[in-house]
Amino acid sequence: MVLFEISVQVLLVNSDQVMTNLLTKELGSENGIQLLCVAQSRREGKRLIENKNFDVMLIDPVLKDGNGFDLISYAKKIRPLCEVVVAGRDEGEDAMRAFASGAMGYVPCTGAEGRYAHAVKQVACGGAYMTPRMSREVLCQLESKSALVDRRREMERLTLRELQILRMVADGHTSLPLGRKLGISCQTVNAHVKNILRKLNVRTRAQAIAKAYEQGVL
Repeated sequence: MVLFEISVQVLLVNSDQVMTNLLTKELGSENGIQLLCVAQSRREGKRLIENKNFDVMLIDPVLKDGNGFDLISYAKKIRPLCEVVVAGRDEGEDAMRAFASGAMGYVPCTGAEGRYAHAVKQVACGGAYMTPRMSREVLCQLESKSALVDRRREMERLTLRELQILRMVADGHTSLPLGRKLGISCQTVNAHVKNILRKLNVRTRAQAIAKAYEQGVL
């Protein structure tokens, strides 16, 4: 278990008052998380992205004044070090769109109580959050973009250390505890992960895991 000595600062963007109240209660009762501010519109969300220092943005992409997916890309542009978790309605097209926009976590609303805080902490530690169904969907996206022989060549480019780290990430390890287990720094772990993503031609850890599963590496 990762112990948070410093609270993860969260920006919540949600136009649904009932959902906002639920998320506020869940995040507020979780150790290691501080709900920094709340936006109930796209316009307000954009302003807070520009003016507040936060670690994770938790967003419902269906906002009363516009498309919330645009805010994901905007947040990653303005604050490249922030991470994004999407509180979505299904595990299909919206989930894929969220990951393509730069989100590292997606929590479908069905049976989601208690999972939002977990997803926030997971992405704050450098991990990703998705359901098994979404992992399969990510894999399908990858299959449509590259030939089988190319994927095999990409996997063969990984060093033994990179394969070891990829397997540990797939097992749920995040950068800090992974580094401690291997006797290397968190920065070194992140450097290896960056090389893995580059060699596999993917944008996120979740996509790298999905590709490794397809190739039988995991």
